[in-house]
Amino acid sequence: MRSQFSIIFTVLLLCLAVSAQDAKKFTEFSRIPCGDAMQRLDVLAQEISDKPDSKIYIIYYGGRYRRHNVLDESIGLTYTKLSYPHRDDGLNFAKGVPLYLNSRFKIPLESVELKDGGFRERTSLEIWRIDRGAELPSTEPSIPETAVRFRTDKPYRVPIYADCYSGYDNF
Repeated sequence: MRSQFSIIFTVLLLCLAVSAQDAKKFTEFSRIPCGDAMQRLDVLAQEISDKPDSKIYIIYYGGRYRRHNVLDESIGLTYTKLSYPHRDDGLNFAKGVPLYLNSRFKIPLESVELKDGGFRERTSLEIWRIDRGAELPSTEPSIPETAVRFRTDKPYRVPIYADCYSGYDNF
């Protein structure tokens, strides 16, 4: 009787372990060189192809400031300049991911979900791989929106990772 109970209990535990759903944080990054972003997204595409019923969940965060590298030719030095961000800097940064995955690996745009996470010190992305039925991760903003001042001019363009080596590498 005791051995039958332990067999049933073991089978039940195995069934629960097989049916458990997973939400795995794949990577997190802010503005990095284009080639580094492409390499991370290539690995993500490989991982998604190994689990075809998974989705990609991207939480994007807007930054408090926008950082620019400026070359001062009069002194021959490059320095970092801070400016206020546009309201949709985080969203525009995140939009490049599904476009790249679709153009290079034919991953459908419907399998990538974008979520506004609020604001942090720097514009950044959290990329998650979500199995079907898994609980979605929560956002973790560190700055209230009221602490961010926004620019009103034309927003920056969406980074096109597939065009990294055609001259547009500053995003």
